[in-house]
Amino acid sequence: MNCPLVACFDPGYANFGWGLVEGRRVERCGVLFTPAGMDIGKRLDAVAEQAGTVIDSVGVDVVAAEEQWRVQVGKMAHGKTTHNALWQAQVVGILRGIASWRNIPFLLVTPDQLRKSVGCSSKATKNAILTAVQRTCTGQLPRLKKHNHAADAIAVGVAAGLMTRTRQLAIGEDKRG
Repeated sequence: MNCPLVACFDPGYANFGWGLVEGRRVERCGVLFTPAGMDIGKRLDAVAEQAGTVIDSVGVDVVAAEEQWRVQVGKMAHGKTTHNALWQAQVVGILRGIASWRNIPFLLVTPDQLRKSVGCSSKATKNAILTAVQRTCTGQLPRLKKHNHAADAIAVGVAAGLMTRTRQLAIGEDKRG
């Protein structure tokens, strides 16, 4: 039974990490950018175009993104402002739409799920996740120290792959044989 190929994202509208991950093997990864000062609508268009290009570059089985905007007792997770969280939620909506238009399953991965997928504690920092990804994953891992958003995206991909495989095994499915 094979692991699914996951197009995975650490969403943001200024820059966001992406990866193409199969199991713990990273096929490709990077960070997509939108220019500072650009109108938010144009930034979201740029996100959609760039994310669509990543997803369309190979035949992915799943699209996944980190769920980042949970409200915790009147404040946003990760110290984000409500304003930033709402923009990030729009990016996740764009990713969900891109997946839906292509009939590809979409998964949201919580921060705890992504940390656990690479062997980190629930309180792990971005640097700890980066180190864990470098330690546990193989394949194309270029300059992750410079762009920890890509490391987060890879952890999202590993978690989504594990979640998908668990579901396939539980119901006896495996579309790739």
